[in-house]
Amino acid sequence: MTSRSRQVRRVSRRMRSTVIAIAGLVIAVLSIVPGSLALWNRSAGITDYTIHAGMLNAAIAPGTTQPVTDTTVALGGMDGMLPSESRGATFTVRNTGNVNLVIAASLDSAAAANSMLGFGLSPGECATPLPGGTTLSSTPVAIGGGIAPNTNASFCLRVTLVDPPNTQQGAEIGGFTILLTASSVQS
Repeated sequence: MTSRSRQVRRVSRRMRSTVIAIAGLVIAVLSIVPGSLALWNRSAGITDYTIHAGMLNAAIAPGTTQPVTDTTVALGGMDGMLPSESRGATFTVRNTGNVNLVIAASLDSAAAANSMLGFGLSPGECATPLPGGTTLSSTPVAIGGGIAPNTNASFCLRVTLVDPPNTQQGAEIGGFTILLTASSVQS
């Protein structure tokens, strides 16, 4: 073996030892130091943040009158109906809350059980001919789309006197209560 080959071996051993030492140092540092290994790292806290729940509230009025402030309304114009005749009544719902809402409608149990009356509800004002609308029963059903906060939506209630027996001529067929339920809708 020449002196030149001995020198190459010594340098080769030193390089190998140096590389192993550096790799061991890097592994040791990486396992000890926490973090993301990013060159720059910054964090900021969010403090003093308060969460407020939305408010759901609605009011109702007959027709399309302003202001819409009631929680109950009496709809007239249903006296003296003839068999198979339909009449309509417009009412307005105002969303006085701060969240979007949708209206679901149903009948009280007495009106739902009365086979001589039929009820339909549709979004918008009543027009001629009356819209058929969604048939109402004792089960709530959503009517129309959502109502944004501080806006009004009109609805047309259609009442039909289904062929009553002759014995009911001139008699009271029955009263009714339409139950409106407002539910929040995510926007």
